[in-house]
Amino acid sequence: MRAATKKRIARDAIYNRRKSRDPKGIVGDRASLFDYFTNALARTGWGSPSLPEATSYEMVRLSNNYWLLLTLYRNHWICRRIIDLPAVDMTRAWPKLVCDVPPDEIQTFDRTVQRTLTPHRIRQSIKWARLYGGGGALMAIKGHEKYLEEPLDLDDVNPGSYLGLIPFDRWVGITPTTGEISQDLEHPEDWGLPQYYEVRAPDKGSSFRVHSSRILRFTGGEVPTPEFQAQMYWGISYLEVVYEELRKRDNASWAILNLLFRANLIAQVNPDLAQRLSGMGSSQMALQQFQAIMQAQNELMSNQSMMILGKDADMKSVQYSFGGIHEVYAQFQMDLAGAAHPGIPVTRLFGRTITGLGQTNDADERLYEEAISSCQEEEMHPQLNKLYPVIALSEWGEVPDDLDMVFPSIRVMTEPDKAELVDKASAPILAAYNSGAIGRKTTLKELRQLGDSTNIFSNITDDDIDNAEEEPELPGEVGVGKGMTPEGAMRKESKGASEDSAMDARALHKRLKWHGLDVSIENQAGSTREGVDAHGNPWSVMLTHDYGYIRKTMGVDGDHVDCFMGPDSTADHVYVVHTKKAPLFVEDDEDKCMLDFPSAAEAQKAFLANYDRPGHFGSMDKIPVGKFIDKVLATKEEPEVIK
Repeated sequence: MRAATKKRIARDAIYNRRKSRDPKGIVGDRASLFDYFTNALARTGWGSPSLPEATSYEMVRLSNNYWLLLTLYRNHWICRRIIDLPAVDMTRAWPKLVCDVPPDEIQTFDRTVQRTLTPHRIRQSIKWARLYGGGGALMAIKGHEKYLEEPLDLDDVNPGSYLGLIPFDRWVGITPTTGEISQDLEHPEDWGLPQYYEVRAPDKGSSFRVHSSRILRFTGGEVPTPEFQAQMYWGISYLEVVYEELRKRDNASWAILNLLFRANLIAQVNPDLAQRLSGMGSSQMALQQFQAIMQAQNELMSNQSMMILGKDADMKSVQYSFGGIHEVYAQFQMDLAGAAHPGIPVTRLFGRTITGLGQTNDADERLYEEAISSCQEEEMHPQLNKLYPVIALSEWGEVPDDLDMVFPSIRVMTEPDKAELVDKASAPILAAYNSGAIGRKTTLKELRQLGDSTNIFSNITDDDIDNAEEEPELPGEVGVGKGMTPEGAMRKESKGASEDSAMDARALHKRLKWHGLDVSIENQAGSTREGVDAHGNPWSVMLTHDYGYIRKTMGVDGDHVDCFMGPDSTADHVYVVHTKKAPLFVEDDEDKCMLDFPSAAEAQKAFLANYDRPGHFGSMDKIPVGKFIDKVLATKEEPEVIK
């Protein structure tokens, strides 16, 4: 019986049954009873005898077909990538600890995670969960072998007891005990799931009972509750979702291969063919001989050998071109990539880049990265919340109250990408610093935090932050990797102007150690210093030496002690230049210390090269390095001219 006829009979039965219960005609006619569209003449709509209406969907639980899934994973490269790629990406960007713990202890924690191959074991568990619908990993803790059936008590985890994870899949290794379901609302990660699992040892086949608190559980695709229970409280394989699209793509691939074999046909013109086939003048033996000759010639042609033809015979080549196949095949690939959880881009799944006018892969990559991030939070984070306290007790002997983790981006950034990110991310931080909204200590904290995603500024240490001065700064033009204006955008050279300003804006440039003193370089050699003098006359000069200041000191102008850096780190004297104030060069101004210069002549030459007018040079003192250090360290309490 036709499918449409069966549907019509079932529909009529329902209608008649409802009509018999409705003597007053409240139900009405069939159009008001059934919400469907149909057009009998056009053969469209529900129940019509048409090709679309012959379509039906059957319940096929492919996740229960172990050998099919195993075969697809072993033999089909696309299936293997669908299973492996997300699992690798989820664990490649391993989460970083976020807690108030010293850096050396965090490093100890991370070394234990790597030493026990924990990321690899979790990656395996996620793979088997994606392939079979479920998988798990048993936390191996030294001394707990006899207590696996008991709930895990963190107080029983001793130092150095975490040994790693033992991964299993749902078919070989771990089976939920469905008779006991957790109803503990204090542990929402286990609510509605089996309390116990039967774990089978891979060597002898023996099994033992394990409490769920000792199991890291991973599942495949989610299904409604009845199917969830039918799947033994696991999910379904992600290959089940893509199976139909996979068959379409494979059939299309084989069809294209068959077309290629037929793209160039060789035709033979035989004048006697019609007579031979009619049987006139030919015996059965002659027909068999003719067939044998044709078969032999075909084999010779396949081996690129010589062909012998009779009189009046001829050979012709018939070629075909197949247009539009590439577009159809590409569409099958896109459908398959879209069906692969969590929406794997074609570029990743098939290892090739989409090309063409206006084509870009960046949007697809970003959507995929967001999907992987969601999978990390939904699938990995709850399980790591069970695992990390165990590792913390094993390594530290305690679990910090603020123990948490963050997942970094899976995107592998190029150096230009990092530079662009740093430039954009650091700009608002430096702007807030220059405006006086935040101090140097807060600025260093914010810059170091950028290192989590860029690996730039990651060398800023806790000591650097602790030693930084948390004081407001006046506005100054500051940027990363750009030319700086010296000592603020509008440095006033007069003493009065210097007293009015709380402090000149200091650029966050490179820092160095000079005989134990901290030196910050405001302007590197090749950059430009500019400003205005006491009479409002602008000045500008390109530096030939690095220029900065000695931190935690105070010069006669109330600011840090300024210095120029020379080329000789073995110099045993410092040359202090007492400058004159522009534009008259009569009054004494601030001191400029010439560090690492081999002689007084070289120091004076360097000073004059870094000023636009020689009148700035007043006098110069020569001081041994040790005595100079003692003097500058004492200037914080009592500023003085260094002599």
